[in-house]
Parts: sequence; structure tokens; C-alpha cells
Amino acid sequence: MGKYILYTDGACNKKKNGGWACCVLDENEALLKTYSGFLANTTNNQMEIMGVLEGLKKFNKTTAEVTVISDSAYVVNCFLQNWSEKWLANAWRNSQNDPIKNKALWLELLALVKKFKHQIVWQHIPGHAGNEFNEICDKLAVEEYKKREE
Repeated sequence: MGKYILYTDGACNKKKNGGWACCVLDENEALLKTYSGFLANTTNNQMEIMGVLEGLKKFNKTTAEVTVISDSAYVVNCFLQNWSEKWLANAWRNSQNDPIKNKALWLELLALVKKFKHQIVWQHIPGHAGNEFNEICDKLAVEEYKKREE
């Protein structure tokens, strides 16, 4: 059984080109692997979700113990404040009765999280505050959409 830390980030430019990234670390905070990807016609919030989604796909759901660290309050608070339970109870509508944005991505992420034998730990950190692995993720995510601008 392994214990891991997953740092994630997402980025999007004004042209709606986006990138997501994640860093997988062992429990001693040694960097094991980075992953990143690109999506056109997207939003920053979608890229934030994708960073977590794609990162969690890299783990063995039956044995991995994962702590997800993200600068996205949107993603982390979904789990820490049980937003998804409220959305489900309210037919995927928010407190203003508007449809929840990014429902398909949320459904995919929620289904994946449920497959983990061990409960995932969620931690929010401030973005662009000098955290080494958050900065690496940010750089990789931005590089993903900038490659397409050349």
C-alpha cells in the first residue's frame, strides 16, 4: 500500500485554450512523476477539475492513500464542504437554482473518488505563493496551452 501526495493545477488563457497538470509525490515528498495535458475551448475551472481527475486516474484505487493538494477552492471545497451532496439533493442546481457548471466533469470525478478504498484527503493552498510543487504544476499547465500558440 502506498501513500501519495497529488499536487494539481489548471490554467486557461483568454482564447479559452487550457492546460492541466499534476505532480505525484511519495509520502516523503519526493517527486515521482508529472503529467499534463491540453484542452481547447475550455475554462480555468474545467482545467482545475481535469488536473485532479487525470492525476487520480494514475493510482491503484484499492491500495493508494492519496492527499490531493490544490490551489482551487472550487475543487477542494466541493469535497471539504460537501457541495456535491447538496448538488445531488438539489437536482444539480446551486443555491440560486442555477444549473451546476461542469456537471459532466464533476460526475466523472465523483465516480472516480468513490472507487478509492481509502478516503482521499483534500487540502487547499494559496496559489502563486511559492509552494514548489504548486508552481511546477502551474508552469506545466501554462506550457500546455502556450505550445499551441506558437
